Amino acid sequence: MNDAKTMLIVEQNPEVAGVMTAHFQDLGYQVATAPNAPDAMIKIRLAPPHVVVMGLTTPRLGGVDGLRLIRRWHPDLSVVLTDSERLPRRATAGASTDDGWAEEWRPLDRLVELAAAQSRSSASDTRREEPLHQHPAVVPLEQPRILVVDDLEDMRDLLRDFLEREGYAVEVAGDAGSAISKLARVRPHVILLDISMPGLSGISALQQLRARDPKVGVIMVTRKEDENLARRTLALGAFDYVRKPIDGNYLQRSIQTLLIMRALVPADTLSQPETLTLAV
Repeated sequence: MNDAKTMLIVEQNPEVAGVMTAHFQDLGYQVATAPNAPDAMIKIRLAPPHVVVMGLTTPRLGGVDGLRLIRRWHPDLSVVLTDSERLPRRATAGASTDDGWAEEWRPLDRLVELAAAQSRSSASDTRREEPLHQHPAVVPLEQPRILVVDDLEDMRDLLRDFLEREGYAVEVAGDAGSAISKLARVRPHVILLDISMPGLSGISALQQLRARDPKVGVIMVTRKEDENLARRTLALGAFDYVRKPIDGNYLQRSIQTLLIMRALVPADTLSQPETLTLAV
């Protein structure tokens, strides 16, 4: 049995991720990295680490939002949040510790060691080494269905054209009421939901859609000025959010991550209420 300590570092900045990787490898950890929380979710599910270290300022569901997402699916996993941008930059593999550099890392080192010791995840027993695309749970059994909800016809058409080119079956709705009425018939795997619509708002629609189908994944679509509001929808059950104008690669990756999580996570856990708990 492999008793090595395992760590996942969630950090978008490659320089910072490299510094942290070198430092913790010197301390004996086996280190994997992910640029954001959705990508981290896949790695956690396939190879649970002893501890996750996440930057407070990591974009795309980083910091507390990323913690909420990870703890929602993996409540027993130890997660350490750190201001990674303020960490010393002189860490390299085999760096000398005689000049006091190690002392600057000591508070984080102690916190990580405590978290790893307390972690109830069993990485050595549950680790999967097969590539993600070969994992049997990821093999799609049917064409993924997406419901696009937006009051602007141009935006609905734009998203429908893009998603159909990517191989999804797409249904559209011009308002929240129509989306709710179509939910049972369409049975979407994913809903793209505009946060600012006349009548029933995107937030109210999110709550009603999730109440009717707790397993459906919802990605909010927001303007830049509504981004703070979009972040708050994560606590209400939204999986992610995308900003207008929409980055197609970003959206595609978010949808793929959500579909993979649906396949990997037992269905009865999808409707459990979210709890926010710091492991350390």
